[in-house]
Amino acid sequence: MRAQSPNAGKLVFLILFSTVILLPLYIPLLNSFKTMEGFFSSPFSLPDDLELNNYAQAWVKGNLFRFLINSIIVTSTSVLFVIFLSSMVAFVLSRRKALIPLNRILFVFFLMGIMIPPQVGIIPLYLQMKALHLSNTLLGLIIVFSAYHMSFTVFILYSFFKNIPAEIEDAAIIDGCGNFKLYSRIVMPLSRSALIASVIFNGVGIWNNFIFPLVLITSTSKKTLPIGLLSFRGRWLSDYPIMFAGVIIVSIPLIVTYLILQNRFVEGLTAGSLKG
Repeated sequence: MRAQSPNAGKLVFLILFSTVILLPLYIPLLNSFKTMEGFFSSPFSLPDDLELNNYAQAWVKGNLFRFLINSIIVTSTSVLFVIFLSSMVAFVLSRRKALIPLNRILFVFFLMGIMIPPQVGIIPLYLQMKALHLSNTLLGLIIVFSAYHMSFTVFILYSFFKNIPAEIEDAAIIDGCGNFKLYSRIVMPLSRSALIASVIFNGVGIWNNFIFPLVLITSTSKKTLPIGLLSFRGRWLSDYPIMFAGVIIVSIPLIVTYLILQNRFVEGLTAGSLKG
């Protein structure tokens, strides 16, 4: 019995931890199947009748399909740019020893990009994008997301690239690999787990980002999903069950993506901390 007590303690801890994590998802999911009267009368109880029409109204009334397409375009394109540019920067910073003094200076600049919150520069950013005629465009939003997420991605990939054995690089150079072949055919395939972890981190951050689309996008046809959910909020009254249904619809792509890539995600988080 004593040997089982640690396992029992871990099980209790995991149950409590899972409850805390799932509670924010439980409340919207529960209330997305209720009427307005049912939501205000008993927001924490099970619904008497399943109001499936909330999801149909959220999809049609909220124009979620248009917002979904915008979010997919912005998120996928931004993630591609971030991974491509950040991986090249991390490769140079971590593998090119001849540039060590310059690399250290550049690395400090990228660390500063992590430390400075985006809210600090939102007004200068808006003025700059407006001067470049990139405000209220998906292209401008993609550029902003790509620039903002590069610092964190460089930091993740730098830690991973630095732990790739130098012997692999030396053998590839002897075989005639140049810098780009070394980057594309050796370093990138070996870093698949770290790249997938970076894709998930950046994808979730860009998909859920609220402040940049709110400030930079004014046209309804160009809004992303987080901003599109505001259409359910009225001046005097908000339709909370339909809003919750919209939140669940928005969350489904992220949940499915994480469930598919969760093993690679965990590998990517731990691999960069291992020596080998």
